[in-house]
Amino acid sequence: MIRQFIISFLIGLLLFNILLAETHIGGWISGRVTREGSPYICDLDGAWGFGIARGDTLIIEAGVTLLFPEDGGIECWGVLIAEGTENDSITFDKAGEELWYYIIFMDSTFDDIEIQEVLFRYCRFRNWRPYNEFGFLKVN
Repeated sequence: MIRQFIISFLIGLLLFNILLAETHIGGWISGRVTREGSPYICDLDGAWGFGIARGDTLIIEAGVTLLFPEDGGIECWGVLIAEGTENDSITFDKAGEELWYYIIFMDSTFDDIEIQEVLFRYCRFRNWRPYNEFGFLKVN
């Protein structure tokens, strides 16, 4: 009886840890951000968030949650596709107590660079602070 309880407890603990697993990302990234690794804490090696380099593509799958540290965000020089669904959106939120800061899209007005593609569909942006130092969108 005690043996069954211990085995059940250990299996439950393992499943609980798997369900609450988180993945740390940061720096320059590309490829695919999957639901299986969610939530993603965007602070790997002290990073402020992550960037997508010119010529690279990042696809964020439906159901993913991205959590940014204080003043963190995304710097996009390449292709960014964040496509959730009506029933399974993508969430961008803060990682701690402080608000995250920005998603910056580098375009042809900056260093003659053009964004190849950006898509946000069924995304939720929570607990962010608008960035307007260079005249980007300011929300009141």
